[in-house]
Amino acid sequence: MKFRMIGTALIFFSLILFPCLAGAAWQAEILAEGEDLDVPNKSSVTIGVQNEAETTPSPPSPPSYSCNLRIAPADWSDYLATDIRKEGEKTYCWILAVNPHGNAGSPVSRTTTVSWNPADFGEGEYELREGYECSGTVVIADMKQVNSYEVSGEDSEQYFSLTLTMPENSNNNTNNIPQEPDSDQDGIPDNADTDDDNDGVPDESDAFPLNAGEQKDTDNDGTGDNADTDDDNDGVPDAEDVFPLDPKEQKDTDNDGTGDNADTDDDNDGMPDEWEIRYGLNPLQNDADADADGDGLSNLEEYQQGSDPLSAAVISPQPEPDPAPNSPPAQPLLLSPADNESDVVLTPLLQTGAFSDPNTGDSHGETRWQISETADFSETVLDITDTESLTELQMEEGELAEDTQYFWRVLFIDNQQGASEWSEPFRFRTMANGEPETPEPENPDSPTETPEPPSDPEGEVTDTDQAGEPGDNQDTDASEENQTSDGGGGGGCFISVLPF
Repeated sequence: MKFRMIGTALIFFSLILFPCLAGAAWQAEILAEGEDLDVPNKSSVTIGVQNEAETTPSPPSPPSYSCNLRIAPADWSDYLATDIRKEGEKTYCWILAVNPHGNAGSPVSRTTTVSWNPADFGEGEYELREGYECSGTVVIADMKQVNSYEVSGEDSEQYFSLTLTMPENSNNNTNNIPQEPDSDQDGIPDNADTDDDNDGVPDESDAFPLNAGEQKDTDNDGTGDNADTDDDNDGVPDAEDVFPLDPKEQKDTDNDGTGDNADTDDDNDGMPDEWEIRYGLNPLQNDADADADGDGLSNLEEYQQGSDPLSAAVISPQPEPDPAPNSPPAQPLLLSPADNESDVVLTPLLQTGAFSDPNTGDSHGETRWQISETADFSETVLDITDTESLTELQMEEGELAEDTQYFWRVLFIDNQQGASEWSEPFRFRTMANGEPETPEPENPDSPTETPEPPSDPEGEVTDTDQAGEPGDNQDTDASEENQTSDGGGGGGCFISVLPF
């Protein structure tokens, strides 16, 4: 078949089919004519089928072309010699990809006319179907009766299947048409199938992608593990090998999951294999309770105290190695009161983050707490080391003053007396009067205080009765309320003013 764009936009794609038809070959040329966008393109692809496939690749396309027609199924790689898909005993299919717009011009709908000469077709029935599955909707039932088909679109590629069905009584030899292998007969060619033998293991992970009975070859000897009697090729048959896929291990005497070669105590009796071999004991037999020298000490006790299990003479135990140097705890983290917190109660609960120590087994022994009114802690109002208040310390009444700024910090000490760095200090300010300043609500029923009269600059108080007499402190009759009485004049508070 030849695909050609005529006018100034030319694309030549030739598909020439040569199945042997009683010794005669046939070929059909298909033309593709698109709208002229003054962007010519010329390329060709030739597939010949007779005794063997021949392929001529197309030259590269120009940067712009007005339409495109190729033989390349969307779900296959772009190979050409095997584009013929055998759908049945007498049915074959070719996939045509048509782009009526190409890659030139604005994305508007354009039309490409695909045409052919029906007389070029050989024996059989030829159909044109939509899609690339060779079973889509028929758009032309008999290509020998018509000679063209229009394809329209903007910029998408459209796929069509050209199918050839040979007569049942045909003597044509179609075995020369190349077929893509389909090992598992699932309808997907091997080159597109990700699991050619359909064994559930992807080809990329399958050492035998065409053998459904094999997937791995641990020892790379060419025999799959399922058929190989020694998968790791260590000389021990798989039936006797506890680790049939590990050439370095074969046994696990104590069944602890670690092979004897890597296990330092094969019989799991508490005595290392090396020690047992040194004294002639059996590293593959649990003989911890045995007493080889009859001195009353078991083999395990002899090992633990460093004595000879074959001699009744007691060997002084070897000194323990010096312990590793202790590392200090991590720097503490302060939590509450928060840094720069204000209106803190006079009895706050000081809180820190959790204790952390790099040494396994170390624990939180003590915490040193400091509170100061100065940032350098040159003088402190509190400096204690406590074994109980480790991450929380409750302040008591009287320890902190009102409306005062304080700085505080802590230091952690582990059970080995290793001390951490001081925490980063936090500051806080206590509230005034020991409690939040909350205004009292006004009570309209409460009595209003009468202000005291102002004093006279000369020492005399105000003339209350406005009588023009001397000041009240010399006025003997300032007001009836100020008269002195021995109980008369009503109840209440009486003020006696005596002359000097």
